[in-house]
This record gives sequence, C-alpha cells and structure tokens, in this order.
Amino acid sequence: MRKKTFLFIIISGVLFAGGFLKFNNRKRVELKYLKPYFPHITFVASDEKGNIFVSQRGRNSYVEILKDGRIEEKSLGEYSNLLSLDTDNEGNVVIMASKKNWPFLIWLDPETGKVLRTMDLFKKFISIRDVKVLHPKNLIMIIGVPKDESLRKFSHHILDFQGNFVTSFFELKNKHVNLNSIMEANLDNFGGCPPRFDYSMERIYLCCPVSSTIKIFDYHGNKIGEVNWPERGLFFVKKGKIYVEKKSSKSAVIISPGRGTEEMEIWGSFPGIPKGSDVNGNLFFLGGERGQFLILASVEE
Repeated sequence: MRKKTFLFIIISGVLFAGGFLKFNNRKRVELKYLKPYFPHITFVASDEKGNIFVSQRGRNSYVEILKDGRIEEKSLGEYSNLLSLDTDNEGNVVIMASKKNWPFLIWLDPETGKVLRTMDLFKKFISIRDVKVLHPKNLIMIIGVPKDESLRKFSHHILDFQGNFVTSFFELKNKHVNLNSIMEANLDNFGGCPPRFDYSMERIYLCCPVSSTIKIFDYHGNKIGEVNWPERGLFFVKKGKIYVEKKSSKSAVIISPGRGTEEMEIWGSFPGIPKGSDVNGNLFFLGGERGQFLILASVEE
C-alpha cells in the first residue's frame, strides 16, 4: 500500500478496460551512498552491459552497480561538484563537473577512471540547467543559455561530441530580458522536470509547468507533438506512450500521442520516482522512505 509520503510498492498491478498492466521488479538495490530525501537531484544511467551508474548533484564521486550486484564508488579525481551524469554508446560515463570552479563535460572510462576527453562548457554557455546524451547517437542535448547571441532565442541545444552546435530548438517566449533573468522568465523552457526520452524512437519529451503540457521533439529539434500534462504529475515514457501519475486519485493516465491523442485512465501508482530508462526500455525509479532504493522495473501490457 502506498503511504501519503509517496512510498511505493515494488510490484504493483492495476486493472483497466484493455487488460492488466503491472510493473515487474527486475532489480532492487539499497544505496546508502545517496543522501536521503533527495531523489530529485539524483542521476541514474546505464550501459548496454547492464551496469548502472548513480550519483547526486554536488557529489565528488559516483557509484557503479555492476551486473553481478557489486557496488563500487569511484572518485571524480581532480573534478568536483557533479552536476549531471549519463553514459555514451560505448559505455563511458559522461559527467558535467567543475575543475577549479570551471564547468567541464568529461568522458570517463568506468573501469580505470581515466579521463578520455573533455569539453570546456564555459566557452560555449553562460549558464546550463541540464546535459543529456541522445542515445543511440553521439549527440548531446544541453539546456542552457549559450554565449552565441544568435542562438539565445532557444533554450535547448544539440551538439556533437566535438562540441559543434548541430541545432537549437524550443524558442523562448521572453527573449528580451536581462541575461541573469532568462531562465526565471521562461519557466516552460527551464523550470520543468528533467527531460524524458524514447531512445528507440529518438524522441525528446519536455515537461512545461506554466502551460501544463508535454512537448515532443525529435533529435533534429523538430516539434512533432504536444499533449496536456495531467496535474503536472510524475511521468515516464515507454514505446511512444506517456504514463503520467495523477497526484489526486492514486491513478495514472496513459497518453498515446498522434492523430487524435488518446488518453486512458487506470488505477495504480508508480513504484517510485521515475529517473529515466535504459536503452533496452527498462525503467529506473527511486523509492523507499528515504529515497535510497534504486528500482529497475518494466511495464507489462
């Protein structure tokens, strides 16, 4: 039974008109490494081998959960103040962190900890909110304010691994404000939850708190859809469908974008706070009273 503090059972089932839907727990790991009660600043990523990488904003290390169940903590070395964590298609760990208060994107060999390459982000951006690798491409999406004035009318920027801008998208509504106020003046662009992805379809899902919508883009920055965001609830994406948890009724809405968007309300709740998915479509959640349990689950339809 789920408590009012948004604790979740690990395997849950819900009945709806089209059949039976349930979350199947594939892995549940307690991570005392994580600071308790901070699931919203926790990053989770994985590689194709099934290894999982976890850290939190501000940490000077990350942990690797190996496929055999071992957990290893790994230092960032000369870098500190981790601000994002992801992996690339070769299984390297991709982290935004600081070196002498200077922001860098660094690629680390997960076995040796060796820095394989770096990208000096301060040369390209005034401020950054988030960084994500666009699997299965060698592309990075950066949400932030670039130094290039011609790109400042957009909030989302796709770069290759060499740091070249490929495209920019999601135009700002309030462009003509002080640079220090751009993010505060454009909360739909910068103020929502972390973006979600459907790697199999190469889709980006952006939650917009002001308009209460989820906007859908492809990897070229083309907008291909927009749906209502019910109650601005927690959500994840699976095979092109958006699953949104409704805070008021212990239920969820399944949204199928397309011609004539379909919505289906079902009973049940998520097994934790969604933290993304791996390239195989498995879902990551953080649960437990203190937010220190990592749950790897899948949805059966």
